[in-house]
Amino acid sequence: MEYIRNTFDYIFELGVPPEKLVLGLAAYGRSSALSNPKCTTDGCPIAGAGLYGCHGEGGNLPYFEIDSLYAQPGGHDSMIFNAKTGSMEIVSGNNFLSFDNAETFNIKYRYAFENCLRGIMWYVSRVKCDMSNLLFV
Repeated sequence: MEYIRNTFDYIFELGVPPEKLVLGLAAYGRSSALSNPKCTTDGCPIAGAGLYGCHGEGGNLPYFEIDSLYAQPGGHDSMIFNAKTGSMEIVSGNNFLSFDNAETFNIKYRYAFENCLRGIMWYVSRVKCDMSNLLFV
């Protein structure tokens, strides 16, 4: 959450009132192919787009696909919470995936509420997939 806090602190210092701001939450994740298999967190060198989502765009996966394929036991090599970004990180093979889940959505929601922001909004990536298994949190 350091990135989010620093950004909002800067905006508040400029005099923008919190009630004029909305925090956007991403209902998708970003994936990159790792250049170095020993460097597996935010900021590591990458070799391009990583995992492909059901819509065929490399490096972009809808939340419901991440939850059903990668966030479950056996769907990844490692999964950690990154306190600096306030998001979850999965490593699967040489692919890095950063996304939000119910826990991190809740952390960001609480931040918006505690700082009296106008609210939150959702952004959903382009989806051309079967959404019958869509999970709402």
